[in-house]
Amino acid sequence: MNDLPAPSRITETVYYDGHASGMQPILSTMKWFVVTVGLVYVYNLSTLSGLRQSFGEYQFIAWIAIVGIPLAKVGASWWGWNTVRYTLTNKKIIFQKGVFSKTIKSIELWRVKEVIFKRSVFESIFGVGNLVLVSKDLTGPFTRVGPIRKAKRIYEMINLARDTAIEDRGVMAVES
Repeated sequence: MNDLPAPSRITETVYYDGHASGMQPILSTMKWFVVTVGLVYVYNLSTLSGLRQSFGEYQFIAWIAIVGIPLAKVGASWWGWNTVRYTLTNKKIIFQKGVFSKTIKSIELWRVKEVIFKRSVFESIFGVGNLVLVSKDLTGPFTRVGPIRKAKRIYEMINLARDTAIEDRGVMAVES
């Protein structure tokens, strides 16, 4: 824990600036790949039972349903995933979403009550994790960041920066 940089009280230090890790779309892709392979297998089994003749002129539509729909789902997942950008600093956390129209949300660190680190087995294998911020933000008390690389280290940095921001602001915790 001693190798973490001390949060600066004057300048803003960027801890993370980038997109979420591509793990979620990859897992989604794997799921839809399995579905597609299963559908192709069922379609090929229909040859043995003579059902393929019943498709007749609709064979092209059947292939679009079997292959096209899962590919469209994967493409939409990648598109949506790559439009989210996170900037984590020692003073605030900024979320940007969108390509044609942008939505930007910012949470001051002194408003964050708790930072939770979450990691699934698959995320652990690929070295990524999620952060859940519990804040006093009026737009939503829970904000998820991730999956991002080096999430554990960023979790520790955000906790230190949050403590410094709370101290600088003179905020006192009141339990309710």
